[in-house]
Parts: sequence; structure tokens; C-alpha cells
Amino acid sequence: MSAPDPINNDRSIRPVEPGQQPRTDRPSQAPDGTTFGDVLRRKVAEQMPASRPGETRDGGAPVAEPTVRWSAHAEARLRQRGIEIGPIEQARVERAIDRAASKGSREAVVMMDDVAMVASVTNRTVITAIAQDQARENVFTNIDAVVFA
Repeated sequence: MSAPDPINNDRSIRPVEPGQQPRTDRPSQAPDGTTFGDVLRRKVAEQMPASRPGETRDGGAPVAEPTVRWSAHAEARLRQRGIEIGPIEQARVERAIDRAASKGSREAVVMMDDVAMVASVTNRTVITAIAQDQARENVFTNIDAVVFA
């Protein structure tokens, strides 16, 4: 016995005739119970790159892309000063920049733990970062907000 043809069967899509209403008496599900929404979510997740080590595209909800960029200068300063920014810290910086933007800020200092970061709120970019113990003699200019993350 051959397998049933999934295309040419009695459940194939038929055109709706003029004046005919589409059926709405049953949800759109595959025989295994998968809904269109399930398939759509899976396909979208497959298209998104993995964002964290060990995370797979089809293993749960995809992680959103970061909305704050780090300038090459800021990345160099972080490495140079031994400051690590993980996903939790990244989210804190993003929320701080969101708060600064909601108040109309253009350039802000984001204070997080013992790190001060100068950020362009307009461009959503961290420009530089400095540890608190190294910032004692520094002056931040052209800043219109300070946000504690």
C-alpha cells in the first residue's frame, strides 16, 4: 500500500465559489495538531541566528538582537580595562538608554555598578567606558543626562 498523496487528497484546498463562505467550524491544524502559528514561529526562529553560546535557533524563543551598539573605541576600552559586558549588563545598558531617550537626552553617562559609559542616546551607541576607580580625575563634557543602570 502506498502512502497517501499529501497534495492530491480530499482535504486539498479548493477555490471558494462566488457567494460561498469559507469554513470556520474548525481550527486550521495539521493532522498532528500543529497549527499555522506553530509552524510560523518555528520558521521565523530558524531564520534568526543564535545569539548566545549554546543557544539553538529552534530551541525555544529566539533572543532579540541588541538595540545598543558598542563603538570600536568602547570595545577596546572594555578589553583594556578588563570590563566584561554580558547579556544581563547589555540589557541594563539598553534600558538606561531607553530611559535617557524618553527624557529627550542626546548624550548620557550610564553608571552601571563600578563602570561609567558615555553613550550617544541619539545613535544608541556606547562611545567609551571607564571603571570608577580610573575615572577620578576625568571630566565628562557635552553630557545632558546621567542614568543609573
